Amino acid sequence: MPSYRSIMMAAWAIAFRARSLWWFAFFGGLLIGSGFGSAVLQTLNANPAQDVLMRVLTMEATTSDRVGALWAQARATGPAATVALSAYGVLLASLLALIVWLAVVGVNAIVIAASHASEPLPTLRELRRRAHARFWPTFGIHVIAKAAEAVLLTAWGAALIASAVRDTPMTNVRAILAFVVTVILITIIHVATPYAVASAVLDRRSMLTALREAFALLRDHWFIAVETSLFLTLANVAAIAVWIIGSALLVLPFLFLGSIAIAKGVGALYAIALIGGIGVLAVWLAGIAVIFTTFLISAWTLLFLRLTGEGEEPEAWITRKFKGTSKK
Repeated sequence: MPSYRSIMMAAWAIAFRARSLWWFAFFGGLLIGSGFGSAVLQTLNANPAQDVLMRVLTMEATTSDRVGALWAQARATGPAATVALSAYGVLLASLLALIVWLAVVGVNAIVIAASHASEPLPTLRELRRRAHARFWPTFGIHVIAKAAEAVLLTAWGAALIASAVRDTPMTNVRAILAFVVTVILITIIHVATPYAVASAVLDRRSMLTALREAFALLRDHWFIAVETSLFLTLANVAAIAVWIIGSALLVLPFLFLGSIAIAKGVGALYAIALIGGIGVLAVWLAGIAVIFTTFLISAWTLLFLRLTGEGEEPEAWITRKFKGTSKK
């Protein structure tokens, strides 16, 4: 098997060469993870104990109850309020549908582009057309993946609450085990998802067939998946470090300008410094995010193509290293 370096370098080349893919990658990062690293962050940052389970345990009103109350209040107020609330609901639903469409089609488009890594990329229109043609099977794959993650995070939250309430050595051990199991299972989902999407888009498999083939591929080459996940996690950490260092450097002029504004008591200058600093940081973050997302999806796709392509049977790097045949 070619070294991971060749796959990573090809993925970086796609990320920087195909700038038209950045528009596709803007929301695509919501659906694809780097594997182990993103699974750990997702488990730690989801805070299910407060955001999900605490609301259930304290019997707070659900979202549907709030919507029902707002609808009843609007109807009691009059037709104008009802129409306004309906229009607002349609607007939010349309915005959500647009984001979902952009995310799913974006991932599909990058997968297609990565399959042309060694040849000229299709036009933007062709990428969009081919990506949209495989929307429904890949949409189903993402829905199943996100639903499974939600179930796992909810179960992890239950273990965390039990540990906090009882605070015994046994419950703490169970919470640690629950964390480890949750991270492992979410890592499996993060690896299987890009495999399944690539299968559905490039091989035109149905949703269920793509999922079966993805888990079979993960089962047969799980060591390679672990190694790739660790490499991509390191790349994720590097991207975060670049963002932090770059943000610190970019924000310095605005901090200096804001300090002058405060010292001089010039409110308009302070507003300019604040808005300008936030804007620059937002653009910087978006730039890092789209480049890394393009790289991430491209890397998983190139690995999928290598694992499913013809040629010598792929072998994990650690195995080749142990045999003394590694070519780094």
